[in-house]
Amino acid sequence: MACPGGCIDGGGTARIKNSYLSHAAARAKTVYQIDRARVYRQSHANPDVIRLYDEFLGKPNSELAHHLLHTYFTDRAKAPDPETISQIWKLVKLG
Repeated sequence: MACPGGCIDGGGTARIKNSYLSHAAARAKTVYQIDRARVYRQSHANPDVIRLYDEFLGKPNSELAHHLLHTYFTDRAKAPDPETISQIWKLVKLG
């Protein structure tokens, strides 16, 4: 994702007039310390994930894994505002 500062300082962070900025470095340090202390730092090395694939999903990217673990997105971009009369008249060529 393209969160500023990554997930530590990105979406879902409470923002009150940028007061969160002073705490961002401490949050980042704590999250990285927790990550370094984890036994399993990668999902594909986690025995529970390995077991899930072995006993239920089959292999990575199998049809079942794809159906259950992937999502789809809909473009919800706002349509451009309609042109104003003056903008339209600039485009009109008479004669």
